[in-house]
Amino acid sequence: DEIMAWWNAPPLEYNGEHTVAALSSALEQQRRLAELRQEWCEQGLPSVTARMGLTRGQVLAGNLGSAQRMKYGLVGDSVNLASRLKGLCKMYDVSCLVDDAVRSAPGVSEHFVLRPVDLVAVKGRTNATEVFELVAEQPSNTASTQTTSSAAKLAFSTDFAAIQERYRKGDFGGALAALDAFDCQWPGDRPASILRSRCEALLKSPQKGVWSPMVQLTEK
Repeated sequence: DEIMAWWNAPPLEYNGEHTVAALSSALEQQRRLAELRQEWCEQGLPSVTARMGLTRGQVLAGNLGSAQRMKYGLVGDSVNLASRLKGLCKMYDVSCLVDDAVRSAPGVSEHFVLRPVDLVAVKGRTNATEVFELVAEQPSNTASTQTTSSAAKLAFSTDFAAIQERYRKGDFGGALAALDAFDCQWPGDRPASILRSRCEALLKSPQKGVWSPMVQLTEK
């Protein structure tokens, strides 16, 4: 089952930051689901997870259908991209992925921790989409209110971003060395495992000509 939700269509008052409202909603849903998941597991019920893909862009919004059957909905490339990002969550074993349009939206960098996960061309597209994981809310700059957990999540994102920078510059050996330290701190991370496999493959069999860090995906 899937749910499609949208913000700013029709335009509503979010103090100009409807993307911030969308990301806050995503984090709150994941927090509440984690609480319910624990309760359900204690009752012997299956573990339930939810994957989310968020984009920001122009769409056709309005009443869609015919006189016999009509609904308010959205149509557009951004809708398709959001669906692709949701599907990619399974590949990277994360809860929520967003694109660069979301990352660069007003208020996002001030409120949220995002880590660069990959540079891909999703199925049905040829242009690159930079994919980010929505990790957490930004920790407070006030030391007295900054929790250990939020500070750790910021370090988690910052360290992985530095590794991605090495990889995208073609420094595969440096990226591998940094991944060793990252894995000691945060073992079992799927994006780190994927990046390690790519670095090892490129060091073993260097590509001829101009190399691109973009990966063309063939599955949704």
